[in-house]
Amino acid sequence: MPRSGKKQRRFHENISVRKVSREMRSGQLAIETLYSKAQMKALKKLLEGIGTPEPTPFKPDEFQLESLEAIEHSDVLVTAPTGSGKTWIAREEIRRLLNQGKRAWYTTPLKALTNSKYIEFCEEFGAENVGILTGDRKENVRAPLIVGTTEIYRNQLFDALRQGENVRADFLILDEAHYLSDEDRGHVWEEAIILTPSRIRILLLSATIGNPEEFASWIEEVRGTKVRIVTAQKRPVELRAAFLAPNLALMPLFNEREKLNQDIFAFSYYSREPLRLPEIPPPRIIAALREYNLLPAIIFMPTRRRCDEAALEVFHRRTNSDREKKNLRREFIKSFEEQYPEVKDHKHKNLVIQAGVGSHHAGHLPAWKLLIEKMMSAGLLEAIFATSTVAAGVDFPARTVVISNADMRSNEGWRPLQANELQQMTGRAGRRGKDKVGFVVLVPSNFQNPSRIASLLKSDPDPLQSKFRATYSSLLNLLDAYGSFWQVRQIAEKSFAFRDTAKKIALLEMRLEDKIAELNRAIKAAKLEGLTVDDVCGYERLVSARDKLIVKPPVDLIAERSRWLKQNVQPGRVVSKKSGVKKLKLVLSVIGDDVVAIGEDGRGVTLPLNKIKQVFEKTYPLSTEDILRAFDETIRGENPLVQRPDNSNSDSAIDDALCLIDKLLEEISNRAGKNNKKTTRFLWEQMVHASF
Repeated sequence: MPRSGKKQRRFHENISVRKVSREMRSGQLAIETLYSKAQMKALKKLLEGIGTPEPTPFKPDEFQLESLEAIEHSDVLVTAPTGSGKTWIAREEIRRLLNQGKRAWYTTPLKALTNSKYIEFCEEFGAENVGILTGDRKENVRAPLIVGTTEIYRNQLFDALRQGENVRADFLILDEAHYLSDEDRGHVWEEAIILTPSRIRILLLSATIGNPEEFASWIEEVRGTKVRIVTAQKRPVELRAAFLAPNLALMPLFNEREKLNQDIFAFSYYSREPLRLPEIPPPRIIAALREYNLLPAIIFMPTRRRCDEAALEVFHRRTNSDREKKNLRREFIKSFEEQYPEVKDHKHKNLVIQAGVGSHHAGHLPAWKLLIEKMMSAGLLEAIFATSTVAAGVDFPARTVVISNADMRSNEGWRPLQANELQQMTGRAGRRGKDKVGFVVLVPSNFQNPSRIASLLKSDPDPLQSKFRATYSSLLNLLDAYGSFWQVRQIAEKSFAFRDTAKKIALLEMRLEDKIAELNRAIKAAKLEGLTVDDVCGYERLVSARDKLIVKPPVDLIAERSRWLKQNVQPGRVVSKKSGVKKLKLVLSVIGDDVVAIGEDGRGVTLPLNKIKQVFEKTYPLSTEDILRAFDETIRGENPLVQRPDNSNSDSAIDDALCLIDKLLEEISNRAGKNNKKTTRFLWEQMVHASF
C-alpha cells in the first residue's frame, strides 16, 4: 500500500534524496545533507565515544578467576558473551597442567577455528608441545596438548573403548559447547560428554545460553561429577546498533525509548515486514563506514560466492590509495608465504594488497583464511566479507559487524536467524583493548528485516536443545566398543534428549494416575458400581470414533482419480480424452504425469495423464499390426472399458461400523443396572475427563 502524502512530505523534508544521489554519483558523501537537526543529534549520540582506550595492564575479570578456581575440583560450564575472554581460562589451566606433565585435549566445532587455536597455542606453549587432529591435518599426535574437532575427539573415545584403553588426556575443553543444539552435529557433543571418563575434568565454553542449570544438571547425572556454572552477562565492549539507509545515512536502530527507530521505514513505500530495499553496493558500504569512522568491519554475506563477488567489487571500484598500507600488506604476505607457500598464487592476493579487503569462508584454503585472519588482527585490512563461519569462534573481532540478511542458510535451505546466531555475529563487534564501542550495522537487502533483528538483539539467549539421534555410524561404533545392545541402549538413555523425554513421560504418567483416581471417585459418587474406568474411557473412544465417521471429510475425488489413472494407464492400452470411441490413442509409454501415445492417424502425441477420461481393458503389443487391431477392436466394442472405483462400497462399510459402535455403546450403558438413562447421562458428563 503506497505511503500517505504526509509521510512522503516528511521523507523529503528530512532527507534530501536528489542532492544525496548527485553526491553519491560524484563520489562525495556530505553527511550534513542527509539529516534533519533531530536526526543529526541522534547520529552524534550514536557515534559518541568512538576511539581506542588507554592502554592498561591486563587484569582478569572476576568470572575468569572464578572459573580457574572451580576447575581445580569440578567440571565447569562457562557461559559468557563472545569476545569476553573465555579462551584465557582454558589457556591458563592448560599452562598449569603442562607444567605438571599432564595432558589436555582442546576441541572446536570447525576446522578453521581448530587451525587458529593450533597456531595460537604453538606460539604460547611451543610447537613441540602442541598437536593437531582434523579431517585434513594430523601433526604431532603424541604432544601433551592436542587441538582437534569434536568429531575426532569422539572417535578417539570410541577407539579407546574398543581397545580397552584409556584416552590420553587429563583435561578436556569443549569450545563452543552450544553446538550441542546444532541440528546436524549436536549429537557428537552429547556423545563426547557421555563417553568421557569421569577422571577427565571438562571445561565447557559457551556463548550465553538460556538453560545453563538444566544443562549442568544433565552433565552431573551422566558423568557423576559436580558441575560449576560460571556466568558473565556484560560484554567487554559496549555494543550499539544502527541502520545504514540506501542514501548512506546512518541512524540508530533504537530510539531514545529503546523502541525500533521509525525513521528507518521512511525509505519503504510498502509493508514494513520485512523492509525490502535495494542492496547498497559493497564499495559504498565501505565508503560510508569509513566516513563514519566505523572501520575495520566484518561484513556478513549469505553465501561464499557473494563474499568473493563483494571483495572483487571493492577491488574494481577502489578509491583508497594509501601506498604505505599497500606496502605493509605486500610485505606481510611475502613473509607469510615463506611458511605457507601454497598462498603464493592465490587469485585474491592482488585484491587484498590493493583494496585492503578480503573474503573469508570455508571454500578458501586453510592457509589463505589464516592469512586473512592475521592481517585483520594486525590492522592491515579495512573489511572482511565473510559467511557465518567467522561468527563461530574465529578470533579476529572488528569495530563493526554488518548484517545484510535476517535469514541464514542451513542444510535444509534458508531459515530465520536465531538469537544465539546473531549474538555470535555481534560478539565480533568491538575489539577488547582496541575499541571503546562496537557497532552492529544493518544494511538493506531483499531479505533484511530490521524489526526481527531488533527483537533478536533484545531477546534472551536460546535454550540448549538436544539433537541426539542414534545414527548408524554411532550405533555401530558403540556396538563395536561395548559388544552388547543393552549397553548401547544405556548410552542412548543418558542423552540430553532422553532426559527431557523421561520428564515428559513421568509427567504424563502422573496426570494419567490423577485422571483414573478422579474417574473412580466419580463412579463411586454416582453409585454405578457396575461401571469401571475402562468402561468410561471406552465409551469416550467409541463416541469419538462415531463422530469422525459421521462428519468424515468428502472423498478426494481428484486424488482418487489420479491414483486410478496411474494404476491403469499402461503401455499397450487404448485411451481417449472423451466418452465414446472417437479420437482414440494407444499408449506407448508413461513418463511421470505425461502420456506418450499414437493416434488412429499414426501421429505421435503427448498428453497430460489427468486429461484422459476413458481407459480400455485389453493390452496390445506395440507392433504396427497390433496397434491397428487395437483401434479396430475398440471401435467394434470388443475392448471393454476399465471400470472406475465405486465409492458406494465405502459408504456401506461406514454404515456397518456405525451400527457396531451403537451396539457397543448400548452394552456399556447397560452394565450399571436397569437405569440406562442415568448411566448414559453420567458417561456423557465424564467425556471430558476420559479423553486422555
